[in-house]
Amino acid sequence: MLFTELISQLKAPDQGQEAKQLLRILEQWKKNDQPISTLQTSVNKFLALNENVSETIQSTWKRFESESILFVDGMTMNERLFVFNLFNRWDRCKTMDHKLKLYAKVHAHP
Repeated sequence: MLFTELISQLKAPDQGQEAKQLLRILEQWKKNDQPISTLQTSVNKFLALNENVSETIQSTWKRFESESILFVDGMTMNERLFVFNLFNRWDRCKTMDHKLKLYAKVHAHP
């Protein structure tokens, strides 16, 4: 499952307020320099603390987690950029330092 598919499913009109809160977490992660592991921890904590989260939202996240996050170590850098929808951010990197931050974000090494 791709990051864009996860976002798309959470934006469905019938998902409710919890989906909007989860979308904010995902969108903030995409913009910051935090690694995938921090995203995983943040989302799992959010789901554990919010009893009103629908089964659909939980299963959608678990699918993304199991298909994308848990297999990230076996992906190439290009696959990671594609799965997490970070190609545009990579293309905007002006320095090696910026690229190194993105490598760290997706648990990769140059």
